[in-house]
Amino acid sequence: SKPFFTQHGSFWTNSTSDLLAATTDADRQARTRNRCHGEGYESVALVPLFLGGERFGLLQLNDRRKGLFSADLIALWERIAGYLSVALAKLRTEEKLQDAEANYRQIVETAKEGIWAMDEQYLITFVNGRMAEMLGYAPEEMIGRRVDAFMFADDLRDHETKMAAREQGQGGVYERRLRCRDGRGIWTIVSATA
Repeated sequence: SKPFFTQHGSFWTNSTSDLLAATTDADRQARTRNRCHGEGYESVALVPLFLGGERFGLLQLNDRRKGLFSADLIALWERIAGYLSVALAKLRTEEKLQDAEANYRQIVETAKEGIWAMDEQYLITFVNGRMAEMLGYAPEEMIGRRVDAFMFADDLRDHETKMAAREQGQGGVYERRLRCRDGRGIWTIVSATA
């Protein structure tokens, strides 16, 4: 409701001297304007950076000369602040995703269980260190190979049945014999999710 605030919450004045002479501290709602005036700034604009209720900061524009701002110029700075807020929100989201991915990777890589993932052609797209170790391989040796390359011929029919069920969105828990690099078999309990 104050003439020096916009409907988007920005504060601006072309003369801090005139503003201070014509208003009370309660009207101004902040001491920073007094500080700007004390340092000789006459044209002052404070434009909030926010998006969806989240505040990122404040753009502060100061000049010792009077009369540098207009309602149109402040509206332009509010649009710029909107773009900056989107960029800051994106950056913050990317940082959170990187942190979440690092936490996920640490959990998966330190798990005592073997974990692998495959695509719709049954090519291995991910394998943790424990899975590779169980079978006697390095993880990079398993990536890109078909999962049935680590099975015995007489287990393939059951494997194909399980894969057909998985294509229908069904997971399951079952025993599966896997073939190690040295040719020996190990029995595992598989917990599979489509």
